Amino acid sequence: MSIYKYLFANAYDYLLKNIEEQILSPHRTEILKNVSFPSLEIGAGTGANLPFYSIETERKRVFLDYSPWMLRKLIQKDIKKIGVPILGQAEKLPFRNESFSAVVITLALCSIRSPGDSLLEIKRVIQPDGFLFLIEHVASHKKWKRWIESTLTPIWSHLADGCHLDRESDITLKQDFFPIKEYTFEYYGTTFIAGVYKKKGS
Repeated sequence: MSIYKYLFANAYDYLLKNIEEQILSPHRTEILKNVSFPSLEIGAGTGANLPFYSIETERKRVFLDYSPWMLRKLIQKDIKKIGVPILGQAEKLPFRNESFSAVVITLALCSIRSPGDSLLEIKRVIQPDGFLFLIEHVASHKKWKRWIESTLTPIWSHLADGCHLDRESDITLKQDFFPIKEYTFEYYGTTFIAGVYKKKGS
């Protein structure tokens, strides 16, 4: 694990402090208020979603991230009170089919190596009556904005641990999921989607 990834994990909460306070927290409150059990959060990071979950003593939540440094920060926030931290990859989830009633993924599809494979894995582990809870930034549908995003992505991805500004995660998502509730919002010109989804075929 590189020194950069260690430093990025330790600086992550500080780097996102303004956007969390100004815009993301209300959306986390809205989207995560009905997350059922058992649940899996993919790309749990340093635990930005923790304040929006209820405390459960039976530990029916699983928090997965690929970065040991992110998980270390997560554990420092008393994660074991409400769930179990696991080191793993979204593209190859270490769980049986239909293991979870809910899967949560927020601001992670942008940096996962293969969003399509990850969404197929999410579909596999969600129960037939389960839901996907999601917040993600996506590529603009305006050509001039999309050009800027694509131009900046190589540099931004290097600085932000693999984050892509120009991913069409909203389009990829709907190959395997359909929205029960969905809306969009913007922050400094960046488009976000937020919603609750059911897997197709269930």
